[in-house]
Amino acid sequence: MTFAQDFQLSDCRPEGMRKAVKSKKPTIIHADDPRRQTGGVENRFDMLATGAETDGQYLLMQATIAPGGHPPKHIQTREEEMFYILSGTLTFHADGQEVVARAGTSLSIPKNVEHWFENVSDAPARMLVLFAPAGLEGWFEAATRSPERMREIGETTYGLKFV
Repeated sequence: MTFAQDFQLSDCRPEGMRKAVKSKKPTIIHADDPRRQTGGVENRFDMLATGAETDGQYLLMQATIAPGGHPPKHIQTREEEMFYILSGTLTFHADGQEVVARAGTSLSIPKNVEHWFENVSDAPARMLVLFAPAGLEGWFEAATRSPERMREIGETTYGLKFV
């Protein structure tokens, strides 16, 4: 199942929780705290720290990817992206290389590098995904609301290129 097929909005964040802050106070999210979620039932993205909370410095999320789940080939023109695999097995394709990534593997993708990944295991894969600077959280939310327009929105508003 592709991300576009699985996108649906699921925001369990209580009204007023996690508002934008400009202070240098820490943001703490416990394991059982409600999280802002995008994506669908099988491919889900839990926002752990957004640009509103990091003064635009980075976006950190935990992604859960269903077996066979994958994004389209794409390029971020504004953000560096880093992945840290928590569980499962994902195959990453970046800059002509293929890497099988299991728990404990990290990958760093510079901006302007074509890449994509796929969950090649029979179980959901979980990973932390860091974007620097922040900003793509808006695309994840827009793509969740309008999956049929996710490419258009990404290209016209968020500097994404789909190949």
